[in-house]
This record gives sequence, C-alpha cells and structure tokens, in this order.
Amino acid sequence: MKKVSITLLVVSIVLFLSGCSVLEQTKTLTQCSYNLTGISNVKIAGVSLDKVTDVSQLNLMDAAKIVAAIASKTAQISFDANVAVKNPTVNTATINKLDWKILLEGNEILEGTKTTPTVITGNGTTNATINASVDAVKLLNKNTLDDVINLYKSIKGTSNTKSNISVKVKPTINNYTAPAYITINSSI
Repeated sequence: MKKVSITLLVVSIVLFLSGCSVLEQTKTLTQCSYNLTGISNVKIAGVSLDKVTDVSQLNLMDAAKIVAAIASKTAQISFDANVAVKNPTVNTATINKLDWKILLEGNEILEGTKTTPTVITGNGTTNATINASVDAVKLLNKNTLDDVINLYKSIKGTSNTKSNISVKVKPTINNYTAPAYITINSSI
C-alpha cells in the first residue's frame, strides 16, 4: 500500500510540473510578437520562380512545363512562408506542432500542419518556416488572377500595389493545443 501511495505521489508531481511547464510556455507564446517576413522558394510545377520577376524571363521549356501542368490541372505552387517570432521574455517555449492557414486577400488558400518542433528562445527572435503547397487551379478559383500575380510581384518587390496576406497559427505545446488561431496580418 505504501508503494502505491509513493508511486501516485511521484506521478502526481510529474503531471503537475509538466502542466506548469505547458502553462508557462503558453503564457510565453502569448507575449511573443509574430511577423511574416516573406515568402521564398516559390515554385510552380517544379519550376523555380525565385529569380523571375516577369513572365518574359521564363525560358521556353519552363513556360511549357507550367502551361502543361495548368492545362492538365496538376500545377502545384509551393513556397516557404517565413515567420519571425520575437520573444521578449526570458522563458523559452517549444512548439511541438503548428496548425496553420494562409489567406490571400481574406480568402483561405491553404492550410496544413508543421510537425517539426520549433524552439522560441528567451529574449530573442526565432525564424520559423512553414513549407506550403497549393493546387494552382484551386488557388485561382478562390482568388482572381490579378490577386495571385500581385502577390507574386509584391514578394519580388516589383509591384506598385500591396497584397494582403494573413497567416493563422495554432500551436501545440506537449499535448495542449491552443483554443484559437493567432492571426498574423501583413501587407507585402
């Protein structure tokens, strides 16, 4: 009976301490500021657009590959959304899993889950990268072609108009998932 009581006491202490850790890390995350710093590694149908600022810069092979993928409705657009997380506290927080959504001009264009842990260090800024991929046809069904082109030009710094993009994130710490999304709005 004494062994059972000691075992229950030890288990209770461990559970209590892990619960305190989750609460402390959650509090830390609510005190952080989040900023979408950019979009990089943009590809459509496997063709890199990182150095392309105008359609005329595509070579014939790449242009044909993109047109064929769009025509066959299999064109994937992939990119990395880069988010800077500034932690003003001395506490470190680890996000074990991150559910996310990306919106363009208020329309959700994709969602996913980042399963690799991200450590947000105390008194510092951590860059978190969200790898994303979206079906180009579905993207164009939700947004106008002008919205998509303006977003791309904004990313490249060649647009006179800004695109409104939002990233919504819902972190999980240990087994606790935040009850609501944190929204990061940006005009790029």
